[in-house]
Amino acid sequence: PPAPVAAKAAGLTTSAPAPLHAVAVLPFADQTGDPALSWTGHGVAEMLAASLSESRNLRVLESSRVERSVRDLRIAPGPLESEAGKQLADLWSVDTLVAGAVRKAGPRVRLDVSVLQFPRAGPAAAQTLSAEGAGEDDLFQAAGSLSGELRRRLGAASPAVNASGPRTASLAAEKAYEEGRSLLARGDDLAAAPAFERAVAEDPKFAAALEKLAQTYQDLGRHEKAVEAAVRALAAAGTRDTLLSRRIQARVALLNGKPADAEALFRQLLELYPNSSEARLDLASAQAAQGHHADAVATLKKLVESDPNDAQAWLLLGRNAILMGDTARAVQDYLVRALALQSQIRNEKGKADVYVATAGAYQRMGDYPRALENYAAAWKIQTALSDEKGLATTLRNRSLVYQFQGRIREAEADLQSARALFEKLGDRSGVADAWNASGVLEESRGAYPKALEAYQSSLKLRRELGNERLLAQSYDNVGYIYFLQGEYDNALVYWQQALDLRRKISHKSGVVLSVLNMGFLQTAQGRWDDAVKSFAESLEKSRETDQKDATAISLGNLGILHQLRGRFAAAISSYDEALAVAKGMQYQAASIEFTLKKAALLAEVGRTDAAAALLGEAEKWVTQTGNDEQKSDLEVLRGDIALERGDRAAARAAYERAIPLARKSGSRISLLRARLAAARAASEGPDRARQLSAILAEAESLGHRELTLESSEALAEAEVAGRRFTDADRLLQKAIAAAQTSSWNEGLYRLHALRGKALEGARNRSEASAELRRAAEEAAKLRENVPAEMRPSFDALPFVKEVGSPR
Repeated sequence: PPAPVAAKAAGLTTSAPAPLHAVAVLPFADQTGDPALSWTGHGVAEMLAASLSESRNLRVLESSRVERSVRDLRIAPGPLESEAGKQLADLWSVDTLVAGAVRKAGPRVRLDVSVLQFPRAGPAAAQTLSAEGAGEDDLFQAAGSLSGELRRRLGAASPAVNASGPRTASLAAEKAYEEGRSLLARGDDLAAAPAFERAVAEDPKFAAALEKLAQTYQDLGRHEKAVEAAVRALAAAGTRDTLLSRRIQARVALLNGKPADAEALFRQLLELYPNSSEARLDLASAQAAQGHHADAVATLKKLVESDPNDAQAWLLLGRNAILMGDTARAVQDYLVRALALQSQIRNEKGKADVYVATAGAYQRMGDYPRALENYAAAWKIQTALSDEKGLATTLRNRSLVYQFQGRIREAEADLQSARALFEKLGDRSGVADAWNASGVLEESRGAYPKALEAYQSSLKLRRELGNERLLAQSYDNVGYIYFLQGEYDNALVYWQQALDLRRKISHKSGVVLSVLNMGFLQTAQGRWDDAVKSFAESLEKSRETDQKDATAISLGNLGILHQLRGRFAAAISSYDEALAVAKGMQYQAASIEFTLKKAALLAEVGRTDAAAALLGEAEKWVTQTGNDEQKSDLEVLRGDIALERGDRAAARAAYERAIPLARKSGSRISLLRARLAAARAASEGPDRARQLSAILAEAESLGHRELTLESSEALAEAEVAGRRFTDADRLLQKAIAAAQTSSWNEGLYRLHALRGKALEGARNRSEASAELRRAAEEAAKLRENVPAEMRPSFDALPFVKEVGSPR
């Protein structure tokens, strides 16, 4: 077979000429009365279709699609009446139907064919032809003679490459092969595999059967067996350059994790056979296997232009549109058409596949109730059909919805069932997805070491499988855990790889997530102007792609940045908008996160009662999700409120509860925050200063700007209390410079006030007075950014009273 070549840019080098005819070959009627020949009705039809498909100027419907439709529509095999034929021709967008019967008289076997044609203008035309053999052993010869005559009458061009010729000389092998194909058409991959195994046992050089066996194993996720069958198929095909040999080589490339090579081979086939729907579907699959969903959408759009009634093409178009970020179009157009067509031909498995895709779209848009409705519809059909792979996919995806809703027990049950099914099937891609979902589950609990282990297991498998979209997702997830653990350099390495891949493959919704991640990193590093730009971009793009979860996160993080920069009214507005989106989509993690952030802001401006009420609301959700990081953050806030109210004992108890929760979660940031709070509430003395100094050093080594500033402030307070005024002044000068660089207006007035105290202690009264004036000016600016109804409580804050903020 030809050697693989590099994949070309999207779009074919030659445009597809309009086919001379679009043909569907229907199953023949078995009128032999001989059980041994019962396979011939489907078998002869498939032989004729395979022969016709080697002609460049014909478009021939794939046999499995024809068989599924005929079965689902309850159409009896054999010759068709003109009216029934016209309905099928319209359904399949073809102008020629081939039907017929297999008959037997004594030992002789006869094939009778009727060709029904429906020209654009004029009445339908019919013609007949036939061939016969001396006995069953002559069936292949008779079918070959018939296909040659059929090609001549249809004006079929010669094969673009060598004709494949007879597939096998073994009737037993052909019979088993047809049984396998028939089972595949019914969607029963598990039963089809043993049938193909029997076919190749009868004829070990039956390349077509080996190729179908490899495809079936691949669809079942049995990777090693699929590779073995494909390699055997390649050897059986020999050195002749045939349509089959090229298809086999492309499948070997896909199975070996080289989807780019497979794309190049399928592209070559499509240039040779520009009217082949099967080749175009294969090309789209190879593009999707690389995560190149925009290319796959372009390929599939060309397919549905020529065949608007191909339900599978519409389904794949919908799936790829969702994955490239065009979710609304997928739901409102592509998947609606797919479901209508699958319902029209009564294909239950096809309907379940559409329900799963539609659920995934609603899931991305944050409409979790509709997502669950569609998963439930799919689950019902898949259970009735005993479709284990379909069930595994549905359960895995549904577990993610449950996680977003905080329904952790249900999520875990679905995920355990899904992983067991994928492992039973030997589906490596499914196992990788299940590991990824496990990472999401552990992350939602705040168990970050376990999450990292699961994400890395998924990443290892995905590197071998070659899907760049999923690989980018794994880079993203691993990077996020490193970020949560405070390993920013590692996080940046993984996140940059994810962003580069997503931009390369035009994955719009993925780019949104990568831009969000960059915003997280910029926020932690104190690059707050850059972070605002990142979150503004992710907000705009998430709205374009209907990613409501990303919209909520973008709004909430803009609120965090507003708060850091002292824009309290803007922060509250952003938090409220984020919470409205998150609660509307039942996104518990985001609802908790931004409820806690809003509570912290209210506490900071002296509204401790309102902040405490929000903590009560958040606590109910955290109890459901079990997220240890958020539990720790909640306890820290509870301690802050107690401290503000003068209850130091209650504050210390809350901080002590927070520390083990943060340690259990693996979040260094939450642990540092809890330790900082506990140290600030500790009794005065050298131990307190040493603890705060160690916390500051760790925050600086992490490169976390906000924690560094807060730790500097806390240590400066301790130094002033210990009358180490020179050390406090040196520390505060550095902190004020860093705060001004990052625009930490939220705490700048307190730093100036503290420095004023330090300078007073050092008897530098003139400079102390200047610092206190600066503190008052900064407090006044801050007050203007506090909502009017909250200003009285802000004015009552101890630091604000001390600096005498001008009104």
